[in-house]
Amino acid sequence: MEAIKRLPVGISDFKTLQRSHKYFVDKTKYLPLLEEISNFLFLIRPRRFGKSLFLSMVADYFDCANKDIESEYKGTWIESHPLESKGKFQILQFDFSQVLDKIENLEDDFNTYCCSCLNQFIQKYQDYYTPDTVEWALAATTSKDKINILAKEAKERGYHLYLIIDEYDNFTNTVLNELGKDTYHNMTHSSGFYRSAFKIFKPNFERILFMGVSPITLNDLTSGFNIATNISLHPWFNMMLGFSEEEVHQMISYYISVGLIKTSDSANENIDEEERVNKIIAEMKPWYDNYCFSEDRYNIDPSMYNSNMVLYYLNNLITTGKAPKEMADPSCRTDYAKLKNLVRLDRLDGDRKGVLMKIAEKGYIDAPIADSFAAEEVMNPDRFVSLLYYYGMLTIGGTDLDALHLVIPNNTIRKLYYDFLVEQYQSLHGLDLNDLSAMYRKAAQEGEWQPLFKYLSSSYWKDSSIRDSIQGERNIQGYFNAYLHLSKLFIAHPEIEANHGYCDFFLLADTKKYPTLRHSYIIELKYLNSKATVEEVKIIKEQALKQLKKYITDSNIQSLSVGTQLHGIYLIFQQGKTTEIGEI
Repeated sequence: MEAIKRLPVGISDFKTLQRSHKYFVDKTKYLPLLEEISNFLFLIRPRRFGKSLFLSMVADYFDCANKDIESEYKGTWIESHPLESKGKFQILQFDFSQVLDKIENLEDDFNTYCCSCLNQFIQKYQDYYTPDTVEWALAATTSKDKINILAKEAKERGYHLYLIIDEYDNFTNTVLNELGKDTYHNMTHSSGFYRSAFKIFKPNFERILFMGVSPITLNDLTSGFNIATNISLHPWFNMMLGFSEEEVHQMISYYISVGLIKTSDSANENIDEEERVNKIIAEMKPWYDNYCFSEDRYNIDPSMYNSNMVLYYLNNLITTGKAPKEMADPSCRTDYAKLKNLVRLDRLDGDRKGVLMKIAEKGYIDAPIADSFAAEEVMNPDRFVSLLYYYGMLTIGGTDLDALHLVIPNNTIRKLYYDFLVEQYQSLHGLDLNDLSAMYRKAAQEGEWQPLFKYLSSSYWKDSSIRDSIQGERNIQGYFNAYLHLSKLFIAHPEIEANHGYCDFFLLADTKKYPTLRHSYIIELKYLNSKATVEEVKIIKEQALKQLKKYITDSNIQSLSVGTQLHGIYLIFQQGKTTEIGEI
């Protein structure tokens, strides 16, 4: 009987994954596509999408020193579609996230790391070179000299060299954030050591493939010469990293078939395998899915799941028998820190914070995606939107003439936006979050909703610094969005479709995790200017009541909220005050 393939949690080395018999989502069909595009390639994807494992797989397949290619790729797509270039290259691998030791010794640390990798390369392939070349290369004290010595003999003997760089921009982004633009500029421009390193790569390697999370460093490195073809938005590679829903389905089915995932659901009722798989996917999908990396493949290819987030969920399900209480992977806090770093120079009304607040309030923004831009351009709101896309904070959700419709991909990322907004609001006028939590509990368990919505409404108007910076219906929605997402007792859906309309908020009691909850809420916000008459207020109230009645009878809303009492709540705001709060 074949041993169970365990989840590849935390594994980024292909050889280790195969030798330890871990589950592998086969992406080998992309190897010939990489060859077809160009010999020098560059790809940007957000963190936790499997870049490191993919690069390790590429290195393993083309490595002339790998004697286990046949066994390691047994059962994969590439086994039955072998490439002529299989096992033909000497592979030099860098992972630039390993570079920094001390921030003040940048060039020395970079050279030390590169020399260490090159020494490993020399020892691995020493039988291919003359003893003199090996001796000279090992004795050389700079990575540039080592590469020149090795490349000279490799060309003379007809050897094929392949350079693979993971996290190409990791330490440069750290430098940019911690030491500022001057130090970063000195590294990446003119005769800067990092730019000089990349200039020597292309003439000495037959193939280059490198990946990162941002196009900024690439732009600054390549100004004036072309290093590689950027395939980040190319339609062929839209599904290369991350998991499709079919791949997630297959993985869940496998773990059900080997008994690691039970066929009983959260109510301990036995259901058939397909229904169990679909229920698990339905729970994961709003949190981990919905990424698209090529506008040409939108609505053609299926959307992609963040692979590490899927593994986080399944690992919890397998080891504890239930979904994680915190659906957002805790490692996303790194992204939250990065988000704060990007806007730390702005005040609440600064350009970049303004962009974030607009996205958080609306859930989308229409803008083009720049394939590269300089560090100095990040202050430009349009470039900042592109950076949010590359970081995975936005994804392609359609087109709008010459711009792309960029949307918040899922609840995990939405939570990051709202956490950011809450922090900004709390710094201006802090709500008592303990009191707020108690109000959420009352609303969820006992249906006492008045204290919650009255507290949020009065707090909004109480502080002029918040009120002055977020006027208008959309901005009030952003404020409520941020605070309504704080409670773990509810799943907060902003602008969910219901009976051919969109309600402002749907607070769905999370009865899967908290079975004692009994109340869910549809919420409609209305905003009038200060000159609105009593009659206009009456008309807008009637409009809100009509909409709520329509939303509450929607079959999808009814299905989602089964087992709870569904309340329809309206809040009418007039500039400077809350006019009325009520229930239909």
